Amino acid sequence: MLKDAAISWVRGNCSDPKLRADLSGKLKDALQRRIDCWFAVGQALTKERAPYMIHCFAGELFIFQLSPAQAAGLMLAPNALCDSRDPRGSSRDSRPLDTPVSLMRFELDRPTLRPRERIDGAVEYEIEGHAAINYCLRLDYLLGLAGDEVIWATPPQPLEPSGKIRFSFDPPRESVWPFVQLHRGPIAVFLQMYSRSRLEEVTARHPISNTCGTLIDVGA
Repeated sequence: MLKDAAISWVRGNCSDPKLRADLSGKLKDALQRRIDCWFAVGQALTKERAPYMIHCFAGELFIFQLSPAQAAGLMLAPNALCDSRDPRGSSRDSRPLDTPVSLMRFELDRPTLRPRERIDGAVEYEIEGHAAINYCLRLDYLLGLAGDEVIWATPPQPLEPSGKIRFSFDPPRESVWPFVQLHRGPIAVFLQMYSRSRLEEVTARHPISNTCGTLIDVGA
């Protein structure tokens, strides 16, 4: 369960007993209410003496180690615990029960998000069952209270039993970019594969993979 995995990480990686209790309580509260949330933990509070960002998104847990520049962008002091929760609830349903495709090693060509610049990269995959012939990729990036942006891409290559998919997503919309610039620190982006119907209706698409996540920095 997501809650068990999150609490296990906190207990194993946070050195301060008060922090463990505080963070565990916040996680339990957010997960019980089924809302997306993230937490940033300063380097002085972890056993590795490294800052971390913890994301609970769409029923899955993501642990990102922050670089010094990313921690500074978040204005994260060494002994600080920051958190943010989406009061609207989860932006997506929990992880689907049937995930015939496993995604791994999700990488972006450029680690910085810029206006009018496409979001290119690659992800490796393995098919564990019968995957849909027609597929597409969904990319979510989280902007806190400013809203979450969802963009779609349809790579031209067919699915094999395993391999690597190259993708290219549209750049952030001009109307969204001001909110991107207001966001401090790195932005979490999440990738998932969906089935694609012949009608090309978004509502007819269904997730057929796990979710992969990474961080992207905001550029001018």
